[in-house]
Amino acid sequence: MFKRMLDDVLRPRKALERPTIVSSGEDAVQAAIKEARATLSLFWEKFEAGSADEFQLKVGLTTPNEAVEHVWLAPSGWRDGKVIGRLTSRPTDLDDLDAGYEIVV
Repeated sequence: MFKRMLDDVLRPRKALERPTIVSSGEDAVQAAIKEARATLSLFWEKFEAGSADEFQLKVGLTTPNEAVEHVWLAPSGWRDGKVIGRLTSRPTDLDDLDAGYEIVV
């Protein structure tokens, strides 16, 4: 399963026409988040080594109505425990952000 997740993380992504809505309480979602966090150090090792042409992370951003919208971020690095990168698509519920914007999370 880990190799499949890593392959999925490392593959290039195109913006989706429509977002996929899932409940954060779903067991599969929680399991995926837990495994992704547990293997984040491996992601950064691969990132530092330049093991792929493109890297992306899924990050959760809080929306004005206190929900969490998960978006893809192309990281350029990290500092002080925060990831710096550019959004690869336009968030649905965050009007002040757009694809290509650099953010720190």
